[in-house]
Amino acid sequence: MKKIFIYILIPAIFLLLVIVGMGWFPAARVDGETILYRDVKAIVDVAEHFRETAQTQNPILEGLVRDIKGDERQAVLEELIIQNVVNKNLSLEARASAEVRIDEALNDQDRANTERAVRTLYGLNFKDFRKYFLRPQVEEILLREEVEGGGGEYPIWLEETLSASNIKIYFLPYEWSSSRLERK
Repeated sequence: MKKIFIYILIPAIFLLLVIVGMGWFPAARVDGETILYRDVKAIVDVAEHFRETAQTQNPILEGLVRDIKGDERQAVLEELIIQNVVNKNLSLEARASAEVRIDEALNDQDRANTERAVRTLYGLNFKDFRKYFLRPQVEEILLREEVEGGGGEYPIWLEETLSASNIKIYFLPYEWSSSRLERK
């Protein structure tokens, strides 16, 4: 009996360590879509890398960078929730045009320089930079255009949509309050 217990317990502990170590657990759910902790951590790591790079490269930025240091995890998780809501509400045409807009903005010469700058400043490969930063920004611009083109005001629409969304936070010490993430 003890052998069976050990044969089950050791792989279970190992599996749990892998899941936690890789960040493969939910930080939040937005209308059934899961936001993984690994994505939160990846963006926080980018912010920390940028802060360190800015401080070593340009001492003038030290005060600015120090001022933006705070609870990055809260800000990142809230932004990922907003990105999820934006993506979900974006029309199919706008979603398809997001990649085209990014490609149009970067010609071959700019792309090589941008990839080098992204790696240096953020410590991130261009594919992940595109996934975590460029695409969500373009999607938000496109959704803003759709909402305002229909006569609405984007900030009001976003707040109402966030309030109406089913958002669950699994990442302590935060809770979702109407249309924003707050500390418990």
